[in-house]
Amino acid sequence: MKEIKTDLLKRMLAKPFGLNLSTQNLLEATPSDEGYNQVSGAELTNVDKGLKQRAGRRLYAEELNKQQNIEDVVQRADNIMQSDPKNNEVQEEADQGWIEDCLDGAGKTYNDNLKDYWARLLAGEITKPGTYSKRTVAFMKSLSQKDAERIRVMCQYVMYSGKENASILQYDEEMYSFDEIRFLMELRLLDSQSFIVKKYKFENGEGNMGFYHGDVGFLIKVKKPNYDLPIYAFTELGKEVLSIIDDMPTNIDSLKHFSEYMLKKNEPMEFMCGKLVMVDGKPAINKNDLIFELPEKVLPVEAI
Repeated sequence: MKEIKTDLLKRMLAKPFGLNLSTQNLLEATPSDEGYNQVSGAELTNVDKGLKQRAGRRLYAEELNKQQNIEDVVQRADNIMQSDPKNNEVQEEADQGWIEDCLDGAGKTYNDNLKDYWARLLAGEITKPGTYSKRTVAFMKSLSQKDAERIRVMCQYVMYSGKENASILQYDEEMYSFDEIRFLMELRLLDSQSFIVKKYKFENGEGNMGFYHGDVGFLIKVKKPNYDLPIYAFTELGKEVLSIIDDMPTNIDSLKHFSEYMLKKNEPMEFMCGKLVMVDGKPAINKNDLIFELPEKVLPVEAI
């Protein structure tokens, strides 16, 4: 492992690595052979010598592999944190118990993609303590690469409506299978009740429902005072996991299919999808950079 360049990360890892705060490199301290001798059971009695040696070698190799995985994840977290110099200005410290629990999970991870997720988890919590719960750490410990990829694929259908809300729009199963929805429910990432509605009330008899994902905005104009939008809502655990795993671009075809599906039901709606821009600090859709609009006429540009 190369020298850690982010002071905040170095400070947070000092205790788990058994080093003092003045240490410039987390690898400067090298354990002596005494630790190996104790692990190997040299001081035990009435135990077959070969058994002690085999147990010692296994444990020693196990800890070496674990340490290598931890240092790999730490290096990746350092690379993430170096991208924002303000990270070194953070004064609040993450919980040491949380960090040790996270490092324990990272140490048992050998898959390259999963190591990236652990690095994002570690960097995110150290940068902003309280971002991730221990429940999310426990979830990541149980996550296989196969399941992680299934979650990641479904991220293309996720839409956000503010930092605290994430959902998948409900409609027919042409774009995604309900088996995948059920899978997310079984992992407790989605609300276990399959029929959730988000209630909207518009004072002027009509209004907008705005969503975004990455650099794509999706605006729904409803022409009636009240509307219940059917969605699959993510749980708190689900939203934390999304912030780690979701790196998928928005599935534009699914948004267009949803729009066509709602229009076929004669819902009093208009839809606009386009590149997301910021107007006075609020997300909006640029009418000059539309991806599609249904019915096919230009909607006024309105903030999401």
